Amino acid sequence: MTRTDPTPPSSAAPDARGRGEAPAGAAVAATDRARLQARRRAAAETDLLRASRDLRRAHQEIDALAATCDGLRAELAAERDRSGRAERRAAQLGQRADAARIRSEALERRSDALETRANALEEAAREAVREARDWKRRAEDVERRVRTLEAETLGLASERDRAREELAALRATRLVRLAAAWDRFTPRPVPSSRDGSPAGTVSPSGPGGPASAATLPAPGASLAAVPPAPEPLGDLRALPEVPPPLPPLDPEPPAAAREAPAARLPWRGAAPEAGRPGLADVVCFSIIEWDFLFQRPQQLLSRLAERGHRVFHVSAHQRSPDAGPRLYRARERVFEVLLGGTLVDLFREEPTPDDLDALARSFGALREAAGVSDAVLLVHHPFWWPVVERVRSETGWALVYDCMDHHSGFQTNLRPVEPVERELVAGADLVLTSSRLLQRELDRPGRPVVLLPNGADADYFESVAPRLPLAGRRPVVGYFGAIADWFDPDLVADLACGRPGWEFQLAGPVTLADPSRLSRLANVRFLGLLPYGELVPWLDGVDVLLLPFRRTRLTEATNPVKAYEILSAGRPLVSVPLPELSPFAGLVRFADDAAGFDREVAAALEEDDPGLVEARRAFARRHSWDERAAELAARLAALARRPAGEA
Repeated sequence: MTRTDPTPPSSAAPDARGRGEAPAGAAVAATDRARLQARRRAAAETDLLRASRDLRRAHQEIDALAATCDGLRAELAAERDRSGRAERRAAQLGQRADAARIRSEALERRSDALETRANALEEAAREAVREARDWKRRAEDVERRVRTLEAETLGLASERDRAREELAALRATRLVRLAAAWDRFTPRPVPSSRDGSPAGTVSPSGPGGPASAATLPAPGASLAAVPPAPEPLGDLRALPEVPPPLPPLDPEPPAAAREAPAARLPWRGAAPEAGRPGLADVVCFSIIEWDFLFQRPQQLLSRLAERGHRVFHVSAHQRSPDAGPRLYRARERVFEVLLGGTLVDLFREEPTPDDLDALARSFGALREAAGVSDAVLLVHHPFWWPVVERVRSETGWALVYDCMDHHSGFQTNLRPVEPVERELVAGADLVLTSSRLLQRELDRPGRPVVLLPNGADADYFESVAPRLPLAGRRPVVGYFGAIADWFDPDLVADLACGRPGWEFQLAGPVTLADPSRLSRLANVRFLGLLPYGELVPWLDGVDVLLLPFRRTRLTEATNPVKAYEILSAGRPLVSVPLPELSPFAGLVRFADDAAGFDREVAAALEEDDPGLVEARRAFARRHSWDERAAELAARLAALARRPAGEA
């Protein structure tokens, strides 16, 4: 900054006062100059401070701008990253949209195919309905023919009776008596058959050669253990020489009866023989048909019949084609009953009031025709409860529920079991269970539930022959019983795959199980359902038996009949560790998987201990069906002596 002085420094004006005043003016000028320089220096410092402050502000503004630029750069990078992700997401969504469009097109094509198939199925269903109607008409025709043949049979029976009466009258004449005496005292040679045996004797060879051991009772086996096929009562082939008069099947009503509807329902079969005096009849509302599998129901009921009780085994699934019942003789004092009047299947549908009325009328006809006045109602499945409740209300007979399985665990149930089972348990005079778990589940306050486990037909299964030596032959590992959803086919398949040198024989019907893996194995054979009388001959050739069950609520509550039967046969048994088999410890081998089964079966094949075989059979004798039937008979007798419903 420059200050201008009005007096030029190079010119000195002549001082009128003289040279004496020159030093004083110079001093003043120097002072002014010093002051001027000080002012200039102060102004410069002020300007310098101001410039320094401006510079600092400028630096701060630059730093702020740099930070802003950095933030903008970061935002730009983030925005670019977001934009990249959005682009990738858009590409993915586009791909998914394309896939969805392709899937939608495939679903549309599948929908069209399903619609076409549904139309085809609908047409097939209509065709099936038409065929069903045709078969129904055919069945009605067959039923009419059966009734015609029954009427003809009655006519033939009447003609036969008349012929026998004429023959008896002819035999009573003097001439015939003399001829008979002459024939009796005249010797004649005895003709011979082709094999040299006297005529009239039975040759040990049948049409196919010597009788097979599989068709004959094993030595020491009880004949009662082999159930014969049911035979209709009144069958002309089974009549004695002088038959009792047969009741008419569909009699022509007298004139009085034609004026009003007959109150008596049609009846099929002759009146069954009476039981022993003082023993109540047993009316069993069954769970399986009598001739399907010979298990707990048949074992106990056949022994009750042997003790003198009459047993009426009411079929669960079959119905009489007439309004009245039909009766078949299964064995001595055991009769299979088909109730009529309705085709309701209690295991599939709830009975309507009309169904109950029809079944009650049919049962009333059974009571009247068979002379059932004192009986105990034995129920094997909860679905019978509406029927037996009605029957008990009309008869006052005692009611026993024999619970042999965890019924709600079956996949075949088409309607709930628990509610109706609770009603049955609450209404029963006595509840029996086959296992401890079932006993705990059905326990009711103040009215104990009785444990009656399963057992063995010791006389029958002890006739199994001793095991053959393994030298020179393949070991045989077997299973008998239903191959159902509780059977573990994969366990057996894994075991069979690991042991191609063993032969596996599976005897039983295949239901609700997938045997596809087993059926592809060369060392596995399916024998189908073996009749009860053929089990012992089959067991003669089996070395070790299996119980390969799945561990489910159903099997946990099972007291396996097969375990008792296998022990009675003396054979080794390898089983999954079911709770009900804990008392069998030391007599049964246990395993959880295929490796364990392999190990235990191999060890069982090496067994050579007659003492262990006898221990198994002794255990089975202590738990025989005879012992179980004796306990059941005692409890039924106690029930029959007291009023129904008494605790």
